[in-house]
Amino acid sequence: MGLHGKVEYRVAAGKAEKVHAWIKEMEAEYRDDGFTIAYHRGPAWDSGYPGDLSVGGFFDPFTAEIHIFYAEHDNPAYKAEELAHYIQCKERGFLGKRDAEIGETAKDELEREMVKIMKFHGFEEIR
Repeated sequence: MGLHGKVEYRVAAGKAEKVHAWIKEMEAEYRDDGFTIAYHRGPAWDSGYPGDLSVGGFFDPFTAEIHIFYAEHDNPAYKAEELAHYIQCKERGFLGKRDAEIGETAKDELEREMVKIMKFHGFEEIR
């Protein structure tokens, strides 16, 4: 199933440069590790993935795949959050593991930590 949180973000006022530098750094690491982000127009279900209209991105620790939905909107928060999940899972040794191997407790912790990470790097919550 992968990681996808319930918090939605936007770039905080005056933080665009910081946000884009962080995304560029994470994207380079993801690419250097041999992966490419898949971009999809429209909602997740139009591309055959689970989720409601609010799902902007999806990261699967087992495959290390990142999918960004609503690519036509070019929302940096979607890409930043999923790339940050990749880094989280890489650092914790979760890459290549299925949800059951990671466990709900660890997944909940990753999501709680993500709020702090996103805010530190220039995002703010919008819901």
